[in-house]
Amino acid sequence: MERKDNEELDLGMLYDKLKQIYHAFLVFLYGLLQFVLSSWIIILVLLVIGIGYGIYKDANANKGRETELIVQINYGAANLIYDAATQLDLKIKERDTSLLKPMGLYNNEVFYLSGIEMEPIVSVMDIISNTRENDRNLEVILDEAQYEDELLTSDVFLPAYKMHRIKLHTSPWSNQGTIDRFVDYLNGNESLNRLKETAKQNLRYRINENKKSVAYMDSLFKAYGTNPENRKSEREGDVTFFDINLTNLHLVFQEKGLIMQKNQELEIELANATDTVVVLNKPMLTQKQSFLGKKRIIYPITLLFLFFMVSFAIYLFKKAKQLSEAR
Repeated sequence: MERKDNEELDLGMLYDKLKQIYHAFLVFLYGLLQFVLSSWIIILVLLVIGIGYGIYKDANANKGRETELIVQINYGAANLIYDAATQLDLKIKERDTSLLKPMGLYNNEVFYLSGIEMEPIVSVMDIISNTRENDRNLEVILDEAQYEDELLTSDVFLPAYKMHRIKLHTSPWSNQGTIDRFVDYLNGNESLNRLKETAKQNLRYRINENKKSVAYMDSLFKAYGTNPENRKSEREGDVTFFDINLTNLHLVFQEKGLIMQKNQELEIELANATDTVVVLNKPMLTQKQSFLGKKRIIYPITLLFLFFMVSFAIYLFKKAKQLSEAR
C-alpha cells in the first residue's frame, strides 16, 4: 500500500513539473512576442538593410562557375583517364603552380580550376556487350548491384562504359579556353596517342570485313533466287552456285541484319574515335547557385540573429542586476 502511494506521489510530482515547464514555455513565447511587437521598427529596419545590402553584394560578387561535360572515352583507357583527372584534382587542391601554369590553368595569382568530379554514366547494356556470352557471373553481379550502389561505378566496370560525366568547378575568370585546356590535358598521354591510329585501323578493318560478309550474303541470296538453268559462269574460275538448298535461309537474313547493325555502331565509334577523350555535349560555364551564395538571405538573417543575441544578453544583465540588488 505504501509503495502504491509513493508511485502516485511520484506521478503527481512529475505532472506538476511538466505543467511548470509548459507554463514557463508559454510565458517565454508571450515575452518573445511582446519583445518583437515592441521592437518591430528596429526589426524592419534591419531586414531592409540586410536584404538591400545582400542584393548589392550578390550583383557585384565574383561567383565561381561550373560546367558539366559528357565525354566518350575510347581505346579502353577509362582507368588511365580517371587516374589523370584525380591527379590533376589533387594538384589543384595543393595549389601546385609549377604544374598548373604551363598547362594554362594558373596565371596572375588566379587558379582557373578549383575542382574536378568524374563519374561513369552507368549503362547495363554496355556491361552486357563487354561480357562473354553465357557468363553466369554477370547475373550475380547485377543482382548484387541492386543492394550496393557503388558496385557498378567501381574501377572494375569503368572500362565497360562508353560515356562518362565530368563536372568542372572553375573560378569567376574562367572561360571556354579553360575547358579546352582541361580536355587537352586528358588527351595528352603520348602512349594513348600512339595507340589511337592502331585502334582506328582495327575499327576500319572490322567494318570492311563486315561489309564483305554482307556482300557475300547478298550474292548468296541472289544465287538462291536464280533458276538453276540460268546459273552460268561468265568465265572460267568464277564461283557459281548449283543446287542450293538452304533450309535455314531465314537465319542468314537475321545474321545479315545483326552484322549491319553492328557495322553502324562501329562506324559511329570510328567517327567518335578522333581522340582518347571526345566531348559529346556543348559545355557552357554557369554561375554556381548555393544557399550560402544568396547574400540577400544570409545578411538579414545574420543581422536579426545578432540583434536577438544582444537583446538577450542585455536582458540577462538586467535580470542579474535585479537579483543582485534584491539581496
